[in-house]
Amino acid sequence: QYFDVYTATVSLIYLMRLSPLTMYGMQVLKRCVTTLLPTSAPSYVATHLSPSPDLYGPFWTLTTVIFSLFVFSSLAHSVVSFLSTTDGEYNYNFQLLSIAVSLVYAYGLGVPALLWGGLKYLGVEWSLIEAVAVWGYGQFVWIPVAVRLSLIYIRLYG
Repeated sequence: QYFDVYTATVSLIYLMRLSPLTMYGMQVLKRCVTTLLPTSAPSYVATHLSPSPDLYGPFWTLTTVIFSLFVFSSLAHSVVSFLSTTDGEYNYNFQLLSIAVSLVYAYGLGVPALLWGGLKYLGVEWSLIEAVAVWGYGQFVWIPVAVRLSLIYIRLYG
C-alpha cells in the first residue's frame, strides 16, 4: 500500500525534467528561431524576453555555434580531402577548436558587456542580463551560416 509506485511513471517524470523539449526548452527554441525573423515583432525584448530574460539560452546558443563551426568545417575539410587525394586522410586540428571557444565566448559575452557599459554611461537603463540574452540569442544565426559555408566550401574545392 505504501510502496505502490510504478517505475515507468517515476522515470518519465524525471526524464521530462531533464528533456530539452519541455516547456522551458521550447521557449528557448522559440526565442532562437524568432531571432532569424527580426520583423516578426516590433520589440524583441518586450515580446520575448520581458517577463524573464535568462542566460541559459545564450550559453547554449554560443556552445552550439562553437560545436557547429567545428563539426561542419571538419566535415567540409574531410570531404574535400577525400575527394582530392588518393589516401583520403584528414587530420583534425583541435587547436582551432580551442581558439573558436575563446573567440566565440569572448564575442558572445564581451560585446554585450561593453554595450551595456556604454549605454549605462549614456544613462540608458538596461540590465546586463537583458543585454547578454539579446546578444546571445542573436548569435543563433551563425548556425545555419556554418552549414551553408561548409556546403559552399565543398562545392568550390571538392
